[in-house]
Amino acid sequence: LLTESGSTMQSVSGFTGAYTKSGLGLADGDASFFGFEISMISSFIAGSCISALINPTPIPHQVGPTYGPTFLLGSVLLGIASILSS
Repeated sequence: LLTESGSTMQSVSGFTGAYTKSGLGLADGDASFFGFEISMISSFIAGSCISALINPTPIPHQVGPTYGPTFLLGSVLLGIASILSS
């Protein structure tokens, strides 16, 4: 993601630093940045919860028939996000 000035704000692959960055934003009193980081963390947790509700008994390292709805929902949400971002 880019800020209005063109600098990188938070990448999806660099998610592990979101907890630390949110704490630093809160300590600095930067409510906007703190809110952004918390929304990233919340989105990750919500996606994990939806996946667990759709497939409550996953088998590690094996794609079973119950993964279909999860991938379908993910692709629909990705399409919606792409439309909303433009």
